[in-house]
Amino acid sequence: MYYIITMENKELKSFKITKFRENTDIEKGCAVAVGGFDGVHIGHRAMITTLVNEAKRNFVPAVVFTFDASDSPKSESKLLTTDEKKNSLLFSLGVDAVVSVPFSEIKGMNAKDFIKLVFVDLLNAKSIVCGYDFRFGSNRAGDVSLIRSVLSGSGVSVITPNAVVLDGVPVSSTLI
Repeated sequence: MYYIITMENKELKSFKITKFRENTDIEKGCAVAVGGFDGVHIGHRAMITTLVNEAKRNFVPAVVFTFDASDSPKSESKLLTTDEKKNSLLFSLGVDAVVSVPFSEIKGMNAKDFIKLVFVDLLNAKSIVCGYDFRFGSNRAGDVSLIRSVLSGSGVSVITPNAVVLDGVPVSSTLI
């Protein structure tokens, strides 16, 4: 199912919500993890565990906001999983819904507009879980400190779990 959301002349033209449980209602708020989640490796799994625990603590659904593999900034030959496999892995970890969007629709978006459009208008986020090195928006101008700054005073918590490190190196899809 594809949807459209508009915010002050900004538009997210097509995003897809895949629900693990049909009765999942994200309109009343959610805890959201954001990222590519290619491979759903052990670093991602630690992040998803934090997300699911935060969702339970706040009695809201656990939602992942991610990007369509078919429109990934990585070439298809470098992707670790398909969208279907990624969703299956995420749902097996306790995620209630996955919201996916073509990367091309948001790559040029201003970082503050991304925060407003995705976290506030689309997801009504109560908590946001993202990697310590998460970057987003046009020219990757947005980071965790910008999210905290823009949402300061809103009651939205921003959680950045520590990196999972193996042999002294943070685990990443790129490294894998």
